[in-house]
Amino acid sequence: VLVEKPLAATLEDAAEMVRAANRTGKILQTGFWPRFGHEQQTAREMVRSGALGEIYYAQTIGGGRRRIPGGSFLKREMSGSGTIADIGCYDLDRFLFITDHPRPTHVSAIASNKLSSVLPNVPGDWGHDPKGVEVEDFGAAFIRFEEGFVLHFVSYWAAHAETLGPSVILGTKGGLQFGPLTLFRDEFGVMTNVTPQNLPKIEGFLGEIKAFIHAIEHGEPSPVDPEGVLLVNVIIDGIYRSAAKGREVEVTIPNVG
Repeated sequence: VLVEKPLAATLEDAAEMVRAANRTGKILQTGFWPRFGHEQQTAREMVRSGALGEIYYAQTIGGGRRRIPGGSFLKREMSGSGTIADIGCYDLDRFLFITDHPRPTHVSAIASNKLSSVLPNVPGDWGHDPKGVEVEDFGAAFIRFEEGFVLHFVSYWAAHAETLGPSVILGTKGGLQFGPLTLFRDEFGVMTNVTPQNLPKIEGFLGEIKAFIHAIEHGEPSPVDPEGVLLVNVIIDGIYRSAAKGREVEVTIPNVG
């Protein structure tokens, strides 16, 4: 099964899908196509090399000033949620993939649709119907991990700002910033910046499909580890529960063995 991102609309459904894959030995791949791009692959190698040292803080921020979608994206019954699961799942998966799937423990979050439900259509937006908004257009969370570091997560369809900042991973020996990918370190007694050059263009959806077919033909496991991807749903579930309760919540990783 090759399923679009995220793995499922609810943590319960996602966990049951992973259990089914483990029980049957079949391939379950989630469509996080950026994993197959050279930027994420290179960033992962940088982290694995120890170039960052001990990671202590990260922030992943994604969205746009006015990119509110329409149709079923705005209907809770159809989509289950808004920007947090729509585009935020990509940012969560990038962080989890690059850092080898650390285990989340606690989440403190907010979610709102204060803008999308009132913003009029103006030149440059995507022409949504403000009266039809049933999901969030903004979400932010502070996520703690067993490994001792924290992640500041922000996802938004709309904001009165050009940008809410870069996505970064900070460690004791170096830091990674995305867009473009740059490694910041002290080398040779000076501050240095390393930006990979001539990275091949991402194959996008074609790359994930090729990997899926290759796994089938050669009897290999899923190119996107289902239990690693399940952590995206664990965090998203924690974000919505925390936002609803107005306080930090503990998150639990389901047993899918």
